[in-house]
Amino acid sequence: MLRLNLPNDALTSLRFTYSPLVELTTSYRVLRGNWERGTYWRWLEEAQQAISDLELPYMDNLITPGHLVKGAGKAVPKGYIPDFLTPTPECSEHDIEQEFIRLQNLDVEIVQACIQELILIVGPNDLLCDFLAYPEEGMQALILELREYWKRTLAHHWHRMMAVLENDILYNSRILTLNGIETLMPNINTLMGYDAGAITLDWSRKDCEIEQKKKHSFTHKPDRIVDISSDKFHLVPVIFAANGVYYQVTEPWQPMILYTPRGAGLWNYETPDPPEALELVMGAGKSRILVALETPFSTGELAQKLSLTAGAVSQQLGKLHQAGLVESHRSGKHVFYRLSQRGTQLVNLF
Repeated sequence: MLRLNLPNDALTSLRFTYSPLVELTTSYRVLRGNWERGTYWRWLEEAQQAISDLELPYMDNLITPGHLVKGAGKAVPKGYIPDFLTPTPECSEHDIEQEFIRLQNLDVEIVQACIQELILIVGPNDLLCDFLAYPEEGMQALILELREYWKRTLAHHWHRMMAVLENDILYNSRILTLNGIETLMPNINTLMGYDAGAITLDWSRKDCEIEQKKKHSFTHKPDRIVDISSDKFHLVPVIFAANGVYYQVTEPWQPMILYTPRGAGLWNYETPDPPEALELVMGAGKSRILVALETPFSTGELAQKLSLTAGAVSQQLGKLHQAGLVESHRSGKHVFYRLSQRGTQLVNLF
């Protein structure tokens, strides 16, 4: 078991944030390693086609893939990704270009330290040695690749991804407020817990996998204790976390835990049938919408998923909204609907 001991004031500064750069980095790792095909297979096929004519040497050298354990059918970490490609988001970032600007302005010594770490692990090659010798030029070349990859594979999905991330943050923030951190942690992932001022990660449980994203640490050690000095701690939902839990406590970034949010498999989402009792009480149309909205959808997406007209869905959403069972959320030009707390309680009841 790992214990992350938090200072007393860290709990008051516990915050949920997300990052398009972290999503970009982890998505490329998933793409290269074919992690969790069941969750991402539709996106994988689309993304592979989108970049089939593209060479990405910097990303290939800096973002190492995962691989499948033979016979286990589960993805496990492999290698090291420079920490500047998974920086702790101090606030939820909506614009990838702002993250590219921060990369461009990153202290050269931080960049070189991360590249040196990577070379120690994977060995030297011409590209990494050039990056180490000329970090500003290397970063410019890397950002060009990141930008093109983002444009081809994730940009058109980003508003929907943000809706999933923000829905997860809202859901878990409610749990934290109503039931406390002791309930929150295992709700995020059964691997996680909270005990006497420490966040615990127990990878001894069956079917739970964890990567320790910390320098010089790639094996799991029981009863390891890490004292966190920062007065802030971030919980970061990452759609491409591949059903894993990861932590990063390396300075100069603030400590964080990355986890897979609810609704991460948004590309191949299938609308489940509502429980018969819920359908008897609410009617077929409203009950189908309520069950579908466990993952956020726009009116048009709901109509397509449920094979209904947009007008019919809009009318039902209006009634559900009036009853306080759903709520709307704007992300850019898009409006998404999701279950309210009352709606979640109703669906869970049935």
